[in-house]
Amino acid sequence: MNSYLYKIYGFFEDDPNIIDKIQHTLSNLDIFEVEKSKDTRIDFFYWGNCFVDLDSLIKDLKKYFTPHTYGQIDFIDFDEWKMKRIEIKEGNVLAKPIPLNKSWDPYTLS
Repeated sequence: MNSYLYKIYGFFEDDPNIIDKIQHTLSNLDIFEVEKSKDTRIDFFYWGNCFVDLDSLIKDLKKYFTPHTYGQIDFIDFDEWKMKRIEIKEGNVLAKPIPLNKSWDPYTLS
């Protein structure tokens, strides 16, 4: 049996109607804690060991993106020791890897 340990967090900003649809999609997965900080923004968080197919998640959410959608998803896979950042700007999705070891460099005590 595989063991997974993930941390996923991020936010979305857009028109209140779009935010409601995105919030509904995330809430239906029953793994994310979703908080609406204002009508046009939600923040979400997941920390656990349930497998998350990030590509499917993005595909499910992307159908709601508009040219005004702005957001970010950080996906950390502790088993693989890697991080992917998904940036959403003007409804477009850009994914890039973030080296986890390098992300801590500015905070290293000397």
